[in-house]
Amino acid sequence: ARKRIGDISISIYDKDKKRIAKRLKIEVEKAKQEKKNKELTQPERTLNEWFEYWYENYKKPMIKETCWNSYRRQFVNFFGEKIGNMYLKDILQMHIQQAIIDLSRDGKTQGTIKDSLCILRQCFDVAVANRLVLTNPAIGLSIKETPVNDYRVMSKDEQKFFLEILERKNHWYKEMFQFMLCSGVRIGECGGLRIQDIDFLGKKVYIRHSLHTEYHNHNKIMKLVSTKNEKNRIIPFFGETEDILRRQLKKREELKKELGDKWRTD
Repeated sequence: ARKRIGDISISIYDKDKKRIAKRLKIEVEKAKQEKKNKELTQPERTLNEWFEYWYENYKKPMIKETCWNSYRRQFVNFFGEKIGNMYLKDILQMHIQQAIIDLSRDGKTQGTIKDSLCILRQCFDVAVANRLVLTNPAIGLSIKETPVNDYRVMSKDEQKFFLEILERKNHWYKEMFQFMLCSGVRIGECGGLRIQDIDFLGKKVYIRHSLHTEYHNHNKIMKLVSTKNEKNRIIPFFGETEDILRRQLKKREELKKELGDKWRTD
């Protein structure tokens, strides 16, 4: 039996066919591991190449599926674009510092640069641990401070005016906005709310899921995922909550009847 794994040749001789097959399987696994080890310790690889290996094997298994694309973009669109084509062993602290300056000039905010730098630092930490580089060049860098926009909540008068406009226009999402204002749930949690999550008898709403939207090859994909902190919450009815939810369910049933076979979910 003969087989080739990369630049590793395997040749096995035996009078028994089953024994050959068994030995070949073992040798192939050994060769694959040897090939993987060679690739891992290969110093002539770019930062982008190493990031892909690190991300798939170290980071991706540890983060939520809903974060996969955004986490990867945080590196690719920042340091991946600036210094990603440089060889890992050639990258010095001054190269990363210059990339930070360029990113600031490009209009990237302090927060997004810090997030990307944190990813880069973790990526280099593992490179150091695997002896691909001697030190981590992503440590001890300066980031230009940029003004942070203050967030504010709507005042009672603004909420009242907003609800009046929704009522006047009989907006389709009127009940959704009213429920969000009453309960304080996130928009994804509101989108992920199902009929079985509402307990009218016990006067409670169970927040168990969040509606996640992402695009793959320009196709919009929507799916229910766990909540942001992966913790379910119980929100008691208060104010007009029950009336809002019953109106939304009535509207939903009317739409379901109107669409008939075109109704996509239940």
